[in-house]
Amino acid sequence: MNSSYLFSGGVSVLALVIAFYSMALGTQRIPNFLLSIYKLISYALIYLFAITIFWILLEINKTYSFINIVPEVQFYLKAFMLLVAIILIGYFFLIEYHKVFSMRLYNSPLENFTCLIPKKEKNYNDENEYVEKIQIQEFCNHFIPAEEQDNLLELYEKRTSDSLSIYCEIDNRYKLDNYLIEMTCWALKQDFNILYMSCRRHPYEFMDLLKRRVEENKIKRWENCIKQILLIDAHTNHFGFKEPSYKHKTDKLIREGIHILVASWSYVGIHSAIAHGYEKKLRVGNRIGKPSLLLYDSCYALTDIENQKLYKMFMKHVVPSERCMGRNITVFIEQWVPNDIRNFTKIVVDTCIINPDNN
Repeated sequence: MNSSYLFSGGVSVLALVIAFYSMALGTQRIPNFLLSIYKLISYALIYLFAITIFWILLEINKTYSFINIVPEVQFYLKAFMLLVAIILIGYFFLIEYHKVFSMRLYNSPLENFTCLIPKKEKNYNDENEYVEKIQIQEFCNHFIPAEEQDNLLELYEKRTSDSLSIYCEIDNRYKLDNYLIEMTCWALKQDFNILYMSCRRHPYEFMDLLKRRVEENKIKRWENCIKQILLIDAHTNHFGFKEPSYKHKTDKLIREGIHILVASWSYVGIHSAIAHGYEKKLRVGNRIGKPSLLLYDSCYALTDIENQKLYKMFMKHVVPSERCMGRNITVFIEQWVPNDIRNFTKIVVDTCIINPDNN
């Protein structure tokens, strides 16, 4: 078999894989993930350059016989190099596909045996199971319209898991910020864990507003407040691009002792950052067992570069997951969403609030 056929066949397979995944990612309207294709192509070109040099050396060796390699061995060496290239490129694409679509195209054979290996379970709290009724009543009095309170409290009383999920839409940014800050200040006074995730802006802006409110109203010492807070920056990697000011603000928050994570691309990357960061925050701060306020600010903003289906999948996963964990109040807050998305959220969460009066 002529080695040139082997080379051209390997390159053709790589080109087919690249073309297939480029088409798949492109149809989902995810520009950021198209960058992963370019990264893959650069890896492929570097690898192809390396094996081309190796190939040339083998051909030169035929003439000058630096090393005595029989033709059959040369062929198998070339075949091995191409096989490794195809496997590496294919594996890279499978990882990227999983990151984009939150969906796996294959199951590793090793997974059939992992059930035999004991795993370290996450410490979901089962003791002190219920949030005090006065806290939920007080929360509703502050932040839920009167006409919604009775139904929401009745739903909470009948539910075995002590959790609430709320969708709130406020078209005015000033009122939206005020609503977020008031809710966070209430949670700080109640000694809640607080998670704030932002897609539309860097979390530094939120923390700056919160710090001023806390210090003006003498709610708590700021040094104690930051022990309760975890920030997830889901803005920078989607809309920050190479702007250095975002990194500067992140570094500044870290220097102040605030726990902040920069989420990777897509709703999948956001969820991973939340899951890992939240568990670590609770353990390091010795705050396992405390109730939590989880604030998701402007998640719909990502649909400018994502598919709306991923937004729906994100909410369908997050709300039931946090309901199962219990001891939390989950709030999705937006400035605007289309009517079909607004109707969808009514099905997923416990109550929807549109432009509440939060004076």
